[in-house]
Amino acid sequence: MTGTEAISNGVPAFKPPESRNAAITLGIMAAILGTLFIGITNLAHVLVVTPVTGDTVLSQVGRAVYGSGDLLYFALQIATMAILVLAANTSFAGFPRLASILAEHGFLPRQLANRGDRLVYSNGIVGLALLAIALIVVFNADVHSMIPLYAVGVFTGFTLSQSGMVLHWRHSRGAGWRHRAGLNGVGAIMTGIVALVIVSAKFTQGAYLVVVTIILLVLLFYSIHRHYQGVARLLVPQNPQEFRRLGRLAQAAPRTTVVLFVSQINEIVARSVFFARALAPTDVRAVTIGGTKTASRLSIASGPHSASTSPWRWWSLPTGSWYVRPCGMFAPLGPARTTWWWWSFRSSWWRTGGRRCCTTRTRSGSRGRSFWFPGW
Repeated sequence: MTGTEAISNGVPAFKPPESRNAAITLGIMAAILGTLFIGITNLAHVLVVTPVTGDTVLSQVGRAVYGSGDLLYFALQIATMAILVLAANTSFAGFPRLASILAEHGFLPRQLANRGDRLVYSNGIVGLALLAIALIVVFNADVHSMIPLYAVGVFTGFTLSQSGMVLHWRHSRGAGWRHRAGLNGVGAIMTGIVALVIVSAKFTQGAYLVVVTIILLVLLFYSIHRHYQGVARLLVPQNPQEFRRLGRLAQAAPRTTVVLFVSQINEIVARSVFFARALAPTDVRAVTIGGTKTASRLSIASGPHSASTSPWRWWSLPTGSWYVRPCGMFAPLGPARTTWWWWSFRSSWWRTGGRRCCTTRTRSGSRGRSFWFPGW
């Protein structure tokens, strides 16, 4: 049943014509599902199979038909395991694609719409894997405790998809839309009744978690969507006056000041000065926070230099005065050293972290505090 949901979510992944190929695949899967369900149900009824702890109904049917030691019995068990593995993998194929669609419409973070190096939605796969791990840990890998979550989630998804198709046919109003809308409406009612029965019967056994999670997810989706709408209102021009203002801003030639934060003379500073001058700014200025020990040498190496004092050598106070200074465009540069050894790719995480701990990391702190200055 999860395969039908994965097909409906992954229609864009089919070859053209996508809808026709997806419909054919869905019809074949529905026929297989119906045949298996009716056949296993009849066999269980004829053989008088009853649920037993530690032995599935399908295993009992196979033992009665083939015998406990027959090769076909083990083939049936292996095939069942393979189908369950593929069913578990289905969510990793369908969820990232569905999350990317929601992200493109602004209901999930934009990162979920990005493809990785292997042209798959890596962020969605990693997120789903973390959620699956969390469920296994919380429920102690107890299948019976997680079945209500699965059942409620599946039938809720079926109900929502069928209801969405009813709205789709009502809006499109193509040929035979009434028949299609009626068929999807009947499916939505049936799956909705099943979902309500499962929720009411298994509410105290974990089904309430699905209900609470769905409510929280809906609130989260709308909050993310409101955030993106607010950002769009700030960035996208709302009227012709805004367009003209942006045009004048793009064509203006403001004064550009590049401020280079340094503490001593070395090759890093020299390369940073070279890079700063390559930007062709109006002014390049070197700034030392905390004292004037290297002021004379810095003025020779990089031109104008100023020394700023700060209590406890806190970068944010003097740096903030440059951020809010009305001098047109302000571009701060913080030189940084990147260590490189031939074993860098093979070094362990603790060795890499140890090398980072040996540096002051002042550039990262100054960059983080710059977001709190007025006007930036």
